Amino acid sequence: MFNMRCFLIILFFFTIPSAFAEESITMTTYYPAPNGDYTALKSDVVTIRGDDADKASLVVQVGKVGIGITPTISSDKFEVIGNMRADGVIKAEGALPDKGHVDAVAFYYASDKRLKEHITPIKDGLEKVLALRGVSFNLKNNPNQKRIGLIAQEVETVIPDVVMTGKDGYKSVEYGNLVAVLIEAVKAQQKEIDVLKKQVKNLEAARK
Repeated sequence: MFNMRCFLIILFFFTIPSAFAEESITMTTYYPAPNGDYTALKSDVVTIRGDDADKASLVVQVGKVGIGITPTISSDKFEVIGNMRADGVIKAEGALPDKGHVDAVAFYYASDKRLKEHITPIKDGLEKVLALRGVSFNLKNNPNQKRIGLIAQEVETVIPDVVMTGKDGYKSVEYGNLVAVLIEAVKAQQKEIDVLKKQVKNLEAARK
């Protein structure tokens, strides 16, 4: 493999005549490399741009990837400017599942009726909520930060549909979907309250 002494910059220019045409790729360098076959081209940063030269479509740096960003990549390992879609599972973790977090303004769940089948109301919502135990705790790797939540193993015995077990054996809770159980629990409790209010009203009427 030929070792180039001069710094090599690789630029990829994409030209797409139309949405249905095959894209053409041109690769150029600023170093007049001699003729021959190369098994590798090395660069600290690879930038792939579209028509707008001021805004990069993809930047690959050593240990980092940026999509839709300016040519200067941030200190984050992965950065996306714009919308991102995942059809699988996005998992944030370090060496153990207690070392990652995801920050966002909002999370939206795919919930369109056209995507669902075998739709049935949740039964015994109030009983399920009463069987759950809210706890406060500290993560073992961060004993100074107090947190609140549920214990996945306990939730699994009551509402197994919201608990996922990873390949490493660690369990996770889909907290957002617990809202459906809470809604049914509140409705059941409200029915009990309405019955009691009616009984009190009848007793007060009987005393008059």
